[in-house]
Amino acid sequence: METKWRGALKIDSLGEKLKCPNLRYLVIFTICGLNTTSIVTAFTPSVATRDVYYQAVMSSGIVPEYAFSSAPLPCAGRAPPDTVSSSESYSWTYDNGSVFFSANSPDCPISKVLDLIPSINTINTSDYVYLDSGAAVKRSAIGSPVSTHNGTSFNALLAKYGSSLVRTQQCVPVVISNPVKCRKGGRIETLSTNEVNLESGVDETGLWDQEQYNATFSSRNFTHDSVMVNYQWLKPNTTSDADGLDAIGLSLLGFAAYDPNGSQAYTDVLAGAMNDDDPDRTTVGDLGSSYVVTCTLDARKVFGYRMVTLNLDSIGDGIGTNFAYYLEGGEVCTPENDVINDVYLATAARASQASVLENRGESGYIATIRAAAGFNRGPPYAFNNSENALEDVLGLAVGMAIANLPLEEKDSPTRSLASVQAMRLGSGTGAFYLLLIPSLSSLVILVVLLLRSIRGGWAPGG
Repeated sequence: METKWRGALKIDSLGEKLKCPNLRYLVIFTICGLNTTSIVTAFTPSVATRDVYYQAVMSSGIVPEYAFSSAPLPCAGRAPPDTVSSSESYSWTYDNGSVFFSANSPDCPISKVLDLIPSINTINTSDYVYLDSGAAVKRSAIGSPVSTHNGTSFNALLAKYGSSLVRTQQCVPVVISNPVKCRKGGRIETLSTNEVNLESGVDETGLWDQEQYNATFSSRNFTHDSVMVNYQWLKPNTTSDADGLDAIGLSLLGFAAYDPNGSQAYTDVLAGAMNDDDPDRTTVGDLGSSYVVTCTLDARKVFGYRMVTLNLDSIGDGIGTNFAYYLEGGEVCTPENDVINDVYLATAARASQASVLENRGESGYIATIRAAAGFNRGPPYAFNNSENALEDVLGLAVGMAIANLPLEEKDSPTRSLASVQAMRLGSGTGAFYLLLIPSLSSLVILVVLLLRSIRGGWAPGG
């Protein structure tokens, strides 16, 4: 049998395959043989991600103006003189008599922090640092607005794309460093068996005098009862450079634990929150001993803008604890509106107030802060600049309060990015076109052979 027919029947030897005309047959057979494989591979459906833009509602950065005593009081804003009562809010006064206020309403962030502190992660801060509205917040996204994962625009986006929505990105303000510093210092003095005076420690920044706070505990007797005396001061002895306004964003916190002779119950708790395993207690008259801590809070330089990503497909991906939503901060970004203003600073200054004054007038025991701070809990903390668990918890309280600032009607939509999963044919890469080569080559070969057959008048059997 001739060599060419042996090649046509694919019974030729290797040496014959490498010589013309059999080499030409080999190439044709190989190309056509790859046809099915390339078609199946090229057009097999695969999961792809496409980006869509949506309008996330964020703060506009406009400070609310409150003018009428009959209108609902915003959580923070400016108001004319004598418009807002001291029972409704805390206020800072301008030279012209108008005030900047922070309201005491139960709907405002400072009233919610006490309930949010138990969500702080005290086990593994590298996974997440706290939970808020179902999302695990990483240390790079502390203070991200709740609207990023539980707002009207996000819920509409989720309703539209459902489980296909895998992540969103938006430029939002976050807390980039801990505004709180806590040091052992200050003292308490018993004025009677149920009255005590707290004096803050020396403030190294020079913004504060040594502040005083007097407290009476009608249900306690210092000869045999432990007590905690805690307070927050919001008016420093200096004013800001602009408008003569008292420095919004500053506060001073005092924590004092007192134990009667023979007991160390409360002093151990406060020392443990400071990660002080060998506390040096101070004698208080003839009744007992004390441990006093003074904390300063300065929120004026701790905020920044980051591109925060909400991951919605984190379950089982090895991130850590399997929460459905994770918030993580990325690179520095520039927002459409600068929203970091006095509303942020006032909210930050008062963020811990409810937790500091927990059980005020009774035992003074800061149960919520104590549970989150733990006992001699060392680093790593949520903030890289935290030096003890107490200041770390107080700093996270700032982030939680800021995250829950309510949006006003005047707040504006912000262009944000969402990634959505979809099915597509092929891989969507350049390899798709390479896989088409065998099919196109086969088509060319068949056309050439067909034309030659027509021209040569070929018939079955040659």
